[in-house]
Amino acid sequence: MTEYLSNYIDRLQKKRKELRISYDELADKTGLPRTTITNTMLKYLKRSPSADVLNKLAIALDCPTIEENAQGVTNYELTPDKEELLMLYEEIGSKLGAEAQKGLITYARFLVDGTK
Repeated sequence: MTEYLSNYIDRLQKKRKELRISYDELADKTGLPRTTITNTMLKYLKRSPSADVLNKLAIALDCPTIEENAQGVTNYELTPDKEELLMLYEEIGSKLGAEAQKGLITYARFLVDGTK
């Protein structure tokens, strides 16, 4: 499962908890088996979940569908400063190992969350 999908599922799970919706209630709203919902939301999957499953969950939780979410990413407008920042991150990331990249991402998230 990609990091993008993993993060998307995390957002769905967070919304489910905010709304205080159980897996059984989500099964009723989506028409999906409870086991499918549990396995998807807890990421107990060998393969990535289908877009159909993710979209049913998103609609039931009043979240953007996977396509809407991806479109928001692809339509993101880059200013010259943002483009330079991304290029620098890419250059730094290529020089770091996987663990150091994760640390850098964690630090960036800390900076973003700390400014709110």
